[in-house]
Amino acid sequence: MALALKFAAMASPTRQVKDKYQDAHDFIAMVQHNADINSATLAEFADLIYTGGGADVAKLITDARAGRRLEF
Repeated sequence: MALALKFAAMASPTRQVKDKYQDAHDFIAMVQHNADINSATLAEFADLIYTGGGADVAKLITDARAGRRLEF
């Protein structure tokens, strides 16, 4: 749930850029410290945020685990 909330914050069109970077930092830290993320449940939550959010959050997890910059 915490990852879904960070994803929602990063996806928000009204959130300030500086705050989105903090959200991305938090998202990356949570992904890197939790190997047992239930990707299916997270995708369901992300799809509630916007259509296609599940696929987008899956890419963010892949990028965070690979040490790549998150594009949001």
